[in-house]
Amino acid sequence: MQRGPLLLFVHRPALVTLCLVLICRLTSVICQVHVNQGFIGHEVLLPCVYREQDPLPDRVSVYWRDKDDNIVLDIINSSPKEDTADSMFKKRVESFPELFKNGNFSIVLRNLQETDAGLYECHIPVVDFQVNVPLKVSAVFLAAVTKATLDPLESTQNAAGGLKCVPWTPLCLLVFVVLRFLSLTRAVIRL
Repeated sequence: MQRGPLLLFVHRPALVTLCLVLICRLTSVICQVHVNQGFIGHEVLLPCVYREQDPLPDRVSVYWRDKDDNIVLDIINSSPKEDTADSMFKKRVESFPELFKNGNFSIVLRNLQETDAGLYECHIPVVDFQVNVPLKVSAVFLAAVTKATLDPLESTQNAAGGLKCVPWTPLCLLVFVVLRFLSLTRAVIRL
């Protein structure tokens, strides 16, 4: 009689419950947004919207970094500091201070270059909140299928639409991977 894997499948609801409890007890939140598509020479909106229960202070600091930890934009005490940006981002990043009070720290990156592709991070240390924004940059731009005519401010206000927040810690990630492995193993055993 095979008890090992079967025992785990019998108690799987308990493992799922454990994972949910772990997720609910977390204080750190990392959000992953859908992959943003940008085009060389054009601009792209990189969303960062805080909508958690813990309220933000009136004056908040937010740090945008690229895949190499270069400074994209620092917002210190609710004031964007373009002069601290890495030279590759100077005069190419626009923020929207009028939206900061709503928790919206999204930015527009202009004049995209192929080297801009990669993961961007928006971090709000005071509430331990982080958004990871993947950016893909392509050479082909088809105006007919894009929303390039949208006003950047309107796009920024609607940026949270694709935002999916998922709390992660190494332990929760491990539980998720184990559960995923078990479900795949069960599917393979059935074959």
